[in-house]
Amino acid sequence: MTNIQLTYDYTLNSLKVVKDSINQLNTKLTLILTIRGVLVNCG
Repeated sequence: MTNIQLTYDYTLNSLKVVKDSINQLNTKLTLILTIRGVLVNCG
């Protein structure tokens, strides 16, 4: 029973880490696109 619980917790933690990484990537991409858009409009 404890092995199943440990595996479950580990899987949840891994998914959380992956989700956080994807969120950070999306934020960086959004920032880059926004800055590019502003530069294009100003230039």
